[in-house]
Amino acid sequence: MSLDKKLLQSLIFSFIFLFFCNISHSANLIVEIGYHFGGDELAVTSSENSNTYNINAGELISVSVGSHIYFEHNLYVRGLIGIKSTFGFGDNGDVSWSRFPIEAMTFIRVKKWSFGAGMSYHLNPKLSGGFVSENNITNSEYKNTLGFIFEVDYQQGESTYFGIKYTVINYESTGSIDNVVNGNSVGLVGGYVY
Repeated sequence: MSLDKKLLQSLIFSFIFLFFCNISHSANLIVEIGYHFGGDELAVTSSENSNTYNINAGELISVSVGSHIYFEHNLYVRGLIGIKSTFGFGDNGDVSWSRFPIEAMTFIRVKKWSFGAGMSYHLNPKLSGGFVSENNITNSEYKNTLGFIFEVDYQQGESTYFGIKYTVINYESTGSIDNVVNGNSVGLVGGYVY
């Protein structure tokens, strides 16, 4: 790992630590859920009745908690910690693909719309279960990795938002075979700010 990448990761973790330590009145708790699609195919499960399910690196369900810190009414930072996971069940094995994203984004709000960009660090990406893909991916664990996120939200009042999140990220295998998997995804997200 290069010095620049280590420095960037340290800065991100420092920012997130300070963000969640903020006890000022300008911070709010958030709960967010999302449905994501995209990325390279990692595995395919199938059953006797010809149903198949593809496990893609950018999918599927995310659940996160975090906080907003407002600098002004129209400028704020959102930090989230959560899980992003998908699974498939079949006669040839059950598979799950999970990772734990830590996200930090800066948003600008224009009337009821918010536009944000930031970074997402995915911890412990893991493909597990009784089946591994036919796509030359022989290892089930991947390195922690840094990606970028872009989001557009529609604010429904002051406490609810719905949006589209685009994640740009690649996962690199921890095994002896160099294998990079495209985990880019588009997601529909919804959140509630307490």
